[in-house]
Amino acid sequence: MNTFNDDDKSMLGAITALFIAALAYGAANAGVGAPLVIGGLLLAASVGVALLGRGGGLSRVGLPALGMAMVGLLIHAARGHAEAHFAVFAFLACTVVYRDALPVIVAAATIAVHHLSFNYFQQWGWGPVCFTEPSLGKVLEHAAYVVAEAVLLVLLALRARRDFAAGELLAGMAEKLVRADGTVDFSAVHVQTHNARAQKLISALQQVERSIGEVRLSAESIGTAAQEIAAGNTDLSHRTEQGAGALQQTASSMVQISATVRQTAESARTADQLANSAASVAQRGGAVVAQVVSTMEDINTSSRKISDIIGTI
Repeated sequence: MNTFNDDDKSMLGAITALFIAALAYGAANAGVGAPLVIGGLLLAASVGVALLGRGGGLSRVGLPALGMAMVGLLIHAARGHAEAHFAVFAFLACTVVYRDALPVIVAAATIAVHHLSFNYFQQWGWGPVCFTEPSLGKVLEHAAYVVAEAVLLVLLALRARRDFAAGELLAGMAEKLVRADGTVDFSAVHVQTHNARAQKLISALQQVERSIGEVRLSAESIGTAAQEIAAGNTDLSHRTEQGAGALQQTASSMVQISATVRQTAESARTADQLANSAASVAQRGGAVVAQVVSTMEDINTSSRKISDIIGTI
């Protein structure tokens, strides 16, 4: 389990760096006693706030305030040297990690109160140090720089929040887009966002969804047509088989007809031979009949002659 929020971790890192710098300045100047004790308490309080806040409102208010308190301790340990005041701007920039205007405003307000109060404490000789020489003019000058940076950081924080929200939206959408089984679920892209770049990507994914839908419909139409073609091919195959069977029957019939024709031709040749034989017989019969007739005529002539002879006698 993650104990600290990621943004709180960044702030704790910055506060720890300030604590170490305060110890270094203390060692180089008045001593490490006050920086060690006060800085240790501030760091411990920061850890407690991070544990309780977990990146929420408590963290966004408490950590920037405690961090700027650590900056004040660093400036005191550095005896108000001008270079130490750069820590104000460095830590103020760190508050943008929350992508929220509130931490920036809290940090700026805290350091403003510190500078104004510690300037007077130093001027009154109460011990705290803010500048090498107390001056309300320096306080106002530093405040102007802090306000200018705070305004810019607020704008950056708000922009970063929009971009981060868009990134979170796209990341969540990407996780939902691809299911565990590898299929794509485009229902996740039907969301609205005010981020122009994210909206462009969402619109592109929605267009992809529509295109895939059209491709799916075309594929279904092609599948239906393919089924119809397959059914037609099956029917054509059956008809082809039937036609092949009919052709086989026709071929068999043609073979039978050919055999019958050959038999008819043989019969015709036999009949022709018989007709020729009959014609020859008829011709010979005609010759015999002619001879018989001739013989009968001879007999008839002889008979008349005999009759005449008998009559003469």
